[in-house]
Amino acid sequence: MAIVVRPVGYTGSTQRIVWALGNNVPVTAYLWGGGGGGGGRDSALGGAGSGAGYAQVNFVLNEGDVLEVGVGGKGGAGGSNAGGAPGGSAGASYTAEMNFNTRDAATAPPVYAQFNSAYCTFLNTYGVWENPTSAAVFDRTYTVNFPTTQVYQFTAAADNSARFFVDDVERFFTNSFTSPYYISFEVPAGNHTIRILGTNTGGPGAVALTIDTGLSFGAGRGGNAGTSGSSGGGGGGGGATVVLLNGTPIGAAGGGGGGGGGGNRGAATGQSAPGDRGQAAIGTYAGQNGSNKPGDGGGAGGGGGGWGGGEGGTTPAGDVGGLAGSFGLSSGTVTDNPVGRTPGGTSNLYWRGAGQGGAERGEGTTGYAVFEFDVSGIFVHTDGVFNPVKEVYVKANGIWNQVKAAFIKQSGQWEPILGSTTPEFENVADKFGTNPRDAIAGEGGGGGGKIICTKLYELGLMSREIYEADQAFGADLVKSHPDIYNGYRAWAEIVVDWMDGNGPNMMPWLSEPRRKQITQQWSTSWAQKIATPWAEEMAYQMGRRESSNLTGRAIMAVGTPICKAVGVWQRVIGPSKQPAGFGKGLMLIPVFVALKTVAVLGKLFTQR
Repeated sequence: MAIVVRPVGYTGSTQRIVWALGNNVPVTAYLWGGGGGGGGRDSALGGAGSGAGYAQVNFVLNEGDVLEVGVGGKGGAGGSNAGGAPGGSAGASYTAEMNFNTRDAATAPPVYAQFNSAYCTFLNTYGVWENPTSAAVFDRTYTVNFPTTQVYQFTAAADNSARFFVDDVERFFTNSFTSPYYISFEVPAGNHTIRILGTNTGGPGAVALTIDTGLSFGAGRGGNAGTSGSSGGGGGGGGATVVLLNGTPIGAAGGGGGGGGGGNRGAATGQSAPGDRGQAAIGTYAGQNGSNKPGDGGGAGGGGGGWGGGEGGTTPAGDVGGLAGSFGLSSGTVTDNPVGRTPGGTSNLYWRGAGQGGAERGEGTTGYAVFEFDVSGIFVHTDGVFNPVKEVYVKANGIWNQVKAAFIKQSGQWEPILGSTTPEFENVADKFGTNPRDAIAGEGGGGGGKIICTKLYELGLMSREIYEADQAFGADLVKSHPDIYNGYRAWAEIVVDWMDGNGPNMMPWLSEPRRKQITQQWSTSWAQKIATPWAEEMAYQMGRRESSNLTGRAIMAVGTPICKAVGVWQRVIGPSKQPAGFGKGLMLIPVFVALKTVAVLGKLFTQR
């Protein structure tokens, strides 16, 4: 066999080979992601960007296989010494196209496109509803083919609300028509049912859903500096360098994280990457944007793309430096993480300065890839052994010239000898760019989120049997008693936001890290003690559990009329007059206290 080496640099596009040089060809890919950019400065310096990750990936090619590589772009430097100084640009990488949307999906009877000046662009682009448009319920199920097992991104919006199921299990919810809601999760290859259950409480209704492959290995953008004063923007993250075989990612070198922007007081220096927020779960490939800074102070660094995309940095209170983004995770036969500005894999003989993190106010360097194809070639018999010929020369006009290719004539056609030509990658349009995750921790987007049981199930605090029973119960409830269901969502989503460390700030006197810690611990404990017996009683009433939960029955007896009262109140006053932020959290305290009291009394009663 002969080793043919093909280097692949950054071109701003995906590069591809359709393999036609034999079967069972071993290939080794050496990958470096793009380096993260440095943060801009104020009176204090911005932080440096981190280097990129390194990955070695071993695999085999057969004729007809499609080999693709997206070489990660560099993270840009944050702006300096300006109000609202821009964050650094995100490094680009491989992305993929959308494969489903409600506007184009076939269904019978037909649905009708919806437009409204109050809607966001997404809902006006993909929104549909029943005929008549004032119908109270939209209930359609689509069969969607998911070509590979991977993470897919779901984007949705609704007027007034909609629940979304995959194979009869509710996965998310939205009740906003002014901004879309985003969530990504893994779906196995094959056909799956997508059910949309929309509710319209008055006027026209609309729902919109798109599903794309979620395959964005691009990085997050750096956050802007505060508009007050004069500070530095965060550095952008670097894009991952990823190898795909027949459309499926098989390895990646993570991009570097961006440094935080500098501020002017206290901990004024921007944090150097990598930040301490870490990486997303494996399969969420895109980096996360760094947070923009309100007020005065430095913006946060963006996260790098990767097998698990790097999380973006955040912005502490005050005219201080922004926190850095994290580098993306790498995946392969061999991986090596960066150390500071230095990328992994620098001892590899093919490394040529790729993937270095940017200094303060400096951009990173782009990624790089090298492929070794172990193909059949020309051999010579020497000392009883056939050895591959690596170089061939021919003498012409007294000068020895290297032969770039060798051919033999077969059936009147000149055919290249395998291994005598270097495989050439071609650029592919429309599969390269950035699609970062939102800077706000959690699932981004506007309006709605998971219900409590979904969050508890994801945290491993509720069994799948009870969770699925809860989903089925809710699916019936939204049709039979929409006021009860919508009233439940009104306070349940606040609890889930608190479980994620977000939601209304009810303790403004505490520091942000301490407030989030207390809020998450309290809300998760409260949710488990309320939702678990409630869901177990639901399962019993649906015939999926042998015994009744008396505490759950008591909670339902009190909670159901409370939910109905909240739902009716919401419907009567309309969305524009409903409280938000601290006021919404304050008004929900009686609900929490009432349900907790019932749970405690119910537990005491059942223990006697």
